[in-house]
Amino acid sequence: MTKFEKIIIITVCALALVVLISGAIIFRQLKDINARTGGASGAIQQPVSQDSIKKKNPPLEEIIKQFTGTIEKISENELTVDVELADFSKPKNSEKSTNANSPQDQSANDFEKFNKQITVKISGETMFALKRFSDLKTGDAISVISDKSPYSESVLTAGNIIYLSPAR
Repeated sequence: MTKFEKIIIITVCALALVVLISGAIIFRQLKDINARTGGASGAIQQPVSQDSIKKKNPPLEEIIKQFTGTIEKISENELTVDVELADFSKPKNSEKSTNANSPQDQSANDFEKFNKQITVKISGETMFALKRFSDLKTGDAISVISDKSPYSESVLTAGNIIYLSPAR
């Protein structure tokens, strides 16, 4: 047997051993998961309370980090943007919100709006689409993806700024 053949045999054996160990680890993890969730029957063995569900699903006001608005003021490293946000506590048609089968049945247009001024800070990591920061003008419409929600904060750092339309 040549040296090359020995290397091939050792490599194949090593790969087979890695596959067996990986399979054993995955099998063990699946077994633990099934033991905690009730297995294939889908019956959950741990009690689930409404409080635990609410903790897993934060309100939209905390999740939404993208907004659209009009530039009111431009300074060296920040923009002041006038934003129109949906007020999720005030549905336009309360009957539609109570009869909605799921959140997909509603959109932001189904709620009253309120205006808010947001200070958008520009960092070295902020990315611009369609126009550079230096090309933006007061009155331009932009879309911002930020680090925080515009519902809970008035000063945000932009991750992305997308130019939408020129000043009117």
